[in-house]
Amino acid sequence: MTVEENKKAIHMLETYAPLRANSERRQAVIVAISALEKQMPKYPIMKPWSISECPSCGAELGEWLEDGYHKDWTTKKVCDCGQLLTWEESN
Repeated sequence: MTVEENKKAIHMLETYAPLRANSERRQAVIVAISALEKQMPKYPIMKPWSISECPSCGAELGEWLEDGYHKDWTTKKVCDCGQLLTWEESN
């Protein structure tokens, strides 16, 4: 699915899922929305002098080097939690 298709599906789930539904159905909708959101690439959280983090789970996306600096894993396209990552800004 494309990003636009995912956004449309999320909107439909949020709009049409009954608010008074039983907790199992509501939980299923939450899981479905979470899975769809993870299929849409997001930018890692980047802070000065820190290793980048996954925007979904907060996992570190890099490593500290022995010289006190760090290296981000910019070739990593999917976090261990399943979140798609994009490191480059589009024009």
